[in-house]
Amino acid sequence: MRKRIVWFVIVGSIFLISLFKGCSCNNTWEIEQRDWEAPNWTSDGKIVFLEHHFIQKWKHEITGDNQAGGTEEITVYEINSDKTGLRKVAKILGDEFEYGPDLGGINTSSAGDWIVMSIEDWKRGDHYPVMYVLKRDGTNLKEIGSGLYPDFSPNL
Repeated sequence: MRKRIVWFVIVGSIFLISLFKGCSCNNTWEIEQRDWEAPNWTSDGKIVFLEHHFIQKWKHEITGDNQAGGTEEITVYEINSDKTGLRKVAKILGDEFEYGPDLGGINTSSAGDWIVMSIEDWKRGDHYPVMYVLKRDGTNLKEIGSGLYPDFSPNL
């Protein structure tokens, strides 16, 4: 009986040591995703849209899977309607993984000079929508307030 207890203690100790030392239990991995969202026509027949690219880092621990960080970029692009002439207008965000996956929308002014968009900013609270405006050449990026599905007045 005493040999069985000693054997059980030895085997149990080896198992616990291997478990806590990270044997198959301290793995990390990444999930990368690219989404193209919120396409909208411009007044000159092009299409503007948002690219949402993020990498989530995960860590498997004894207590379960936990998010261990990541990065996120949101970029505005434009393309001709025949799928030629893809052009990066501007990178709106490039940050640690904190912004929400929901992009509220994108629109252009009637004259075609300006782009307005909304993006959820989870750093400010759950589903907090932030609106940005920028010139179509990629300059003058400004945060203009909160809200979803932005649009311009027809006279702009």
